[in-house]
Amino acid sequence: TIHSNSKDNKALREEFTACRNKQQTKQQQQYKSILKNDNQKSKEKAATSLNNNNKRVHIEDSGSSSDSGMDEFEAKLSKSDEKIEQNMTLLTQIAKKLDSLSSKFTSSSNTAGLEDEDNVIVED
Repeated sequence: TIHSNSKDNKALREEFTACRNKQQTKQQQQYKSILKNDNQKSKEKAATSLNNNNKRVHIEDSGSSSDSGMDEFEAKLSKSDEKIEQNMTLLTQIAKKLDSLSSKFTSSSNTAGLEDEDNVIVED
């Protein structure tokens, strides 16, 4: 199941990256049109401010649209990757300990009867 989770995360990561790239490309295209519109609006606001007793107009440029949903998803995906890696490390440690115990058990069971002659079973 850990391997399937790892594969799922890898597929999600690839899909996420493709989606993020598409979004960034779309944002770049939108940003270019926003810049044109903002430029025009800035000129209009500047003209309005001159006509409005020379008051200053504060213009903010937001730059791009919010993609907090994508950021949140990326954070969850990274956490999931991290947990899978921790679980794999833990499973590897458990497997090594089991191998070690298994080899000790196997070697001790082979010699257990030979050390004590009273317990040696001889079949006729």
